[in-house]
Amino acid sequence: MSHAHAELPSMLVSHTGPSSLTEIMGELVIPTSRSSHTLQNGFGIVTAIALHHNQTWLALCSGNTAWLIDVETGAILMTLVHPGHVTSASFSMNATQLATGCVDAIARIWDLTAGTMVQSLTHPDTVHGVHLHPTGEHLATGCQDGVARVFDLRTGTATQSCMAARQTPVRRVFLHESMRWLLTGGRGSLDLWDAQTGAHRSTLLPGKSLLVHGRSTQLGLIAGGCDETLALIWDARSGERLRAFEHPEKVTAVFLTPDSTRLATACGDSIARIWDI
Repeated sequence: MSHAHAELPSMLVSHTGPSSLTEIMGELVIPTSRSSHTLQNGFGIVTAIALHHNQTWLALCSGNTAWLIDVETGAILMTLVHPGHVTSASFSMNATQLATGCVDAIARIWDLTAGTMVQSLTHPDTVHGVHLHPTGEHLATGCQDGVARVFDLRTGTATQSCMAARQTPVRRVFLHESMRWLLTGGRGSLDLWDAQTGAHRSTLLPGKSLLVHGRSTQLGLIAGGCDETLALIWDARSGERLRAFEHPEKVTAVFLTPDSTRLATACGDSIARIWDI
């Protein structure tokens, strides 16, 4: 179901702070120990967060709902209700689709122009992670059964599967724009796979359990994740920790923008933060 241009819940912004998301976003500054801007929400604990690459649309997931928010106007554009808890979200590059994962073992594709679900992909167990390829034709998913899958959305079939070591749940996935590489984050590992053959290539960050995003930049292959109250950015090839962002409580959701310039986070205090990397 969807509701166009509804007002924000009264608790989405702090009563003692700015009165709109536009004021909250403001001018970006490079943070040291503090975020460049914060957003207090009334949706409860945020389990997934996604910022579109144009950085004007934000998806917040809590409980069984994913909200699409227009950052510039402070309006809730859509409310997407699921049968169970929403675990992850990913925008298409052209902002016409949103993919979501859910504990009901289904990955869903939503048409953001109409606010309707247009495709569902059934899995054996909870879908923890989703990532839409920039073309919008493929979706990578991470599942509780320890398998990362790549789906061809034109046919609805899985074209490749990558089995995690010891069948530990795959929490996050990232499908490289070249369609050659797949990054997965699980319990205690961050792994690189050949997306064409399903072969495991390397473990990039041993002991790092949560993958946010990965992208080839001048700094190398960038990956993000969290460790209790810290949101972290690594060079995935060297293992060097590039940035650390401290939170007052345990980090519950993280998202690195496709250009690897900003990190969106949420933690146990129900505040969403956007950091300038």
